[in-house]
Amino acid sequence: MVLEHIISTQRLERNPYLILFISFVFVSFAVVLTHYFYPTDHGVVIILLTIMPAIPFFLNFIRTEEQRHEIASGSRHSILHIYKPLISLYTFFFIGTALSFAIWASILPVGLSDSMFSDIKAELSLVRGALTAPTAAMQYVSSPFEFILSRNLLVLALMIIFSFIYSIGSIFLLTWNAAVLGMFIEQSVRGELAMLSAQYGILTYPVAFVTGAVAALLSILPHGIFEVSAFFIASLAGGILSVALERHTYRRRAFWCIIQDACKLFTLSLLLLIIGAFIEGLYAG
Repeated sequence: MVLEHIISTQRLERNPYLILFISFVFVSFAVVLTHYFYPTDHGVVIILLTIMPAIPFFLNFIRTEEQRHEIASGSRHSILHIYKPLISLYTFFFIGTALSFAIWASILPVGLSDSMFSDIKAELSLVRGALTAPTAAMQYVSSPFEFILSRNLLVLALMIIFSFIYSIGSIFLLTWNAAVLGMFIEQSVRGELAMLSAQYGILTYPVAFVTGAVAALLSILPHGIFEVSAFFIASLAGGILSVALERHTYRRRAFWCIIQDACKLFTLSLLLLIIGAFIEGLYAG
């Protein structure tokens, strides 16, 4: 892949914010390609086309970090410090992907946007509707906290399963959640566009996007920080574990260090999910 050779792993580690630009390129390529070949109800296709070129970046980055970890296996640094470059990579990829989906969904005509991203928007409507009105799923739980936690735990479990089935398969679910967040931001941006009309001229859309995105993100604080961080960390844990298996690291003693790291990361993500679900449950209740 050309972009992979232009922007090396070392350069990404020094400048992780570059992944914001890269993720926009990936999403844009996926949207344009899907528009011509799968014009309706194919948000999943857009996501698949987004992660396909991203896989080499993640694989190379994870392999590099694991090799360093094996060399410095006696390090006393905290696990978050050890995997700081990877956390930065996942964070910027998530942010860039969410903003890219929000830009494309809000800049396209309403009809085309609703058609192309219909399945992603349907997921957003399902989640929001489940928290504001009784559903069949909620009859099995006693509180919004249990419902939210059960949904988030399902995503976490799928991330673990995907990681074992396919290397860094958890990236698919991370990208899916970023796309859903992008649709949430898009709704807020369109609301701002309706209020601003054309009073800022050519700057109307940029102003509406910034104010709409900020308003959308503020509306999901503080629980969103815990939940998104949990998915970051779970994706990271799944990634390092799957790549370790792919590299046959289990034949060396360093593999057990990686297993311990993955377990710690999964435990941390679980705790963050519980905290996030508790806070969101308070708002929903």
